[in-house]
Amino acid sequence: MLRATALLFFVLLLTNVTAVPEYVEISRGIRLRSSSHDGAGRVEILHAGQWGTVCNEGWDLVDAYVACRQLGFIGVINTYVAPDGYDPVWLTRVNCKGSEKAVSQCRHSSWGKTRCEGRYRADVGVSCRLSSEPSEEEEAEECGPRPYPGVHDFAVRLVGKRPYKGKVEVKVGGSWQPICADQWDGRDAMVVCGQLGYSKGYAKVYTQKSTSQLQGVSTDFSCDGTESFLQTCKHAGFGSYRCEQPAYAAVRCIPRSQSKKEAVVRLRGSAYPWQGRVEVYYRGRWQKVCDHEWDIQDASVVCREVGYGSAYEAVYRARDYYGQGFTPILFNEMDCHGNEKSLFQCGHTPPGSCSHTENAGVRCHSPSSSLQTRVVRLAGGTRNQGRVEVLDSGSQQWGTICADSWNLEAGMVVCRQLGLGFAAEARPSSRYNYTEGELQLMNLTCSGRELLLDECKGGQWMPGSKSTCDSGIAFLTCTCSEYFVSVVCSLVYLLYCCRTSRLDP
Repeated sequence: MLRATALLFFVLLLTNVTAVPEYVEISRGIRLRSSSHDGAGRVEILHAGQWGTVCNEGWDLVDAYVACRQLGFIGVINTYVAPDGYDPVWLTRVNCKGSEKAVSQCRHSSWGKTRCEGRYRADVGVSCRLSSEPSEEEEAEECGPRPYPGVHDFAVRLVGKRPYKGKVEVKVGGSWQPICADQWDGRDAMVVCGQLGYSKGYAKVYTQKSTSQLQGVSTDFSCDGTESFLQTCKHAGFGSYRCEQPAYAAVRCIPRSQSKKEAVVRLRGSAYPWQGRVEVYYRGRWQKVCDHEWDIQDASVVCREVGYGSAYEAVYRARDYYGQGFTPILFNEMDCHGNEKSLFQCGHTPPGSCSHTENAGVRCHSPSSSLQTRVVRLAGGTRNQGRVEVLDSGSQQWGTICADSWNLEAGMVVCRQLGLGFAAEARPSSRYNYTEGELQLMNLTCSGRELLLDECKGGQWMPGSKSTCDSGIAFLTCTCSEYFVSVVCSLVYLLYCCRTSRLDP
């Protein structure tokens, strides 16, 4: 009787110690703790009969994917630093390929050997995908840049035969209007080109032959060349002005070209190459920049250095948007005037008390949106998910993409072009069927690095049929969250889908 009572007490005690949500199976050797909803929480591993945590050092989304699959979920939505658990910290510097059945099968440091102690303690948390359907929160996500205060309703464009040169027009009161060329100079042109996504530009004038005096929406612009938006320059205001000379303001911007110089500044952790966490190359390694005193002038120097226009936004706490990265911090309290050629020419202080959560990031003005020619959409589903349809410019009919060569890399390009972030899933459709004879885009091949679908190889239009395409229709799910974007991310570091710094030089 005494032995039975003791055994019952031991079972009850063990049950209380290891009580976890119903969706976690203890037999899997892994569990999630300290979460308010299913599928998310701090990762804990069972080793030598004891539960312990995993250190965030070296951890990324491929590792999180393995953890979620081990727990029985279909994929990963996100990974984060969770509230600290109890000792021991079992694993550090986990390095999964993505095909492992358990986190313990991945490469990692010795069991229990860690630097995640004291103020450096950072336990891993994951949010796992429960189903293939996007949640309401995910459907409502906006992946584009947040509006910059006071300027998001103001637009600039160039009217001419080339997208990078022509007469300058601004949209005021719902209509496009020219600007008088009075006192128009190179510094004004630099601001316009920067706002349009070009790193350099020159002032031009557009002479208008007319018997009457020209009218412009504004005049007398006086920029210093470092502004990110034309309307923030000094000017006469917006209204109706008579131009002093018979000419309108015009510019010639310099299109972005691939530099042969070895990069010393880069942007990481975003699906879009014109935004991300700022990293600089110094003494043989990539290092981060602290966001203390980080402003739009600092961000503009970075944007032009990587080949884009001025900064749309200086991003604080870039970890929240582009991941933390695991490189050290080099610069703190940057002090750029905005006209420097490199971030290294700006004033700065040593890292000091800056923590690894205080990363600087940027969102740059980019010209790519004006270059789009092939129109794409997701149909038959939600805003972020559905059948991929492409508009045939000749017949002006919407067609589908044959799934014979459809993969995650092509999905990355479509999501990027639509402004919907990352490709979460790219597969043949099991819900949407094509109509016999409808147009289908065949033999489309993408590397995943393209900004637009036009830049992919192949893509011939043909009447769709089972004889020409037996794999069905391309289906795509996009997300702003960088959850499992495939093992390709761990293999091809040039893909912009990876937050990990594991493959950095």
